[in-house]
Amino acid sequence: MGAIVMWALATGAITGAVWVGTLLVSHLRKQAVQQPILLAQLEDRLERLELVERRLAEVEGRLEFAERLLATGTQGERRSLPQGTEDA
Repeated sequence: MGAIVMWALATGAITGAVWVGTLLVSHLRKQAVQQPILLAQLEDRLERLELVERRLAEVEGRLEFAERLLATGTQGERRSLPQGTEDA
C-alpha cells in the first residue's frame, strides 16, 4: 500500500512540474511576442517627448524675448490699441 501512495505522489509531482513548465513556456513565448511591440511603443513615446521638449524650449525663448521687449520699453513708447468711436 505504501508503494502505491509513493507512486501516486511521484506521478502527481511530475504531472504538476510538467504543467508549471508548460505555463512558464507559454508565458515566455507571449512575452517574446509582446516585447518588440512594447519596445516600438516606447521608442515612439520617446520621440514625441523629445519633440515636446524642443517645442517647449522654442516657446521659452520666445517668452524671454517678449519679456525683454516689454522690459526695455517705457510707458510712453508702448503702443496702445486705437480707441473706437462709441455710437450711443
